[in-house]
Amino acid sequence: MPFPRYTLLRRDVVFQGANRLETLQTRLETLASPPPAPRTREIYCCSPSVAVLPYDPREDLVALHEHFFPAPLASGNEPWSLAACTGPLAFPAETPETAARRLGHEHIGLVLTDLVLLMTLELAPENLAQPWSVFLGRTVLPPTTGPIHVLTAAEAFAELHAGRIKDAATALALQGLALHHADVRTRWLLSDVSTPLM
Repeated sequence: MPFPRYTLLRRDVVFQGANRLETLQTRLETLASPPPAPRTREIYCCSPSVAVLPYDPREDLVALHEHFFPAPLASGNEPWSLAACTGPLAFPAETPETAARRLGHEHIGLVLTDLVLLMTLELAPENLAQPWSVFLGRTVLPPTTGPIHVLTAAEAFAELHAGRIKDAATALALQGLALHHADVRTRWLLSDVSTPLM
């Protein structure tokens, strides 16, 4: 069944800084009588962003780092979480793949030799305009200490299931690895060439 059509009636920029706040007024075109009233929503517009989970297929290890997220403070929640390498595209022409490799190096100091795209999505499409690309990044993980946590895949999945991963993009990356774990590990152990999972 097709989705109802819609009309964008008005779009206004309310605030422009590093990110942008807009108001959008829309009307859904349905057979209802009387027709539905227009809806106005505040939309927070952010740069397209990337999450990449460094994964060592030979040792079956993932790397997460300790990251401070300020937004949970506004809802009274813990701002620290273990996280994948996440961040926005650095400039409009940067591709998600280039950004993933850059973020792996900036956050954890790793070279990602191969990437698999797990998914592209909007994390909160009701009021946040921020497309995300979520990757697995192939690497070799040395033993580390401090803010970098090297975990077995099973340990990382346990952290997720225990509710200790608070960042949605990181949770999705771990869920993607769990879903494709055997497949992607076998491919990367047998070949240097990555192919799409879906």
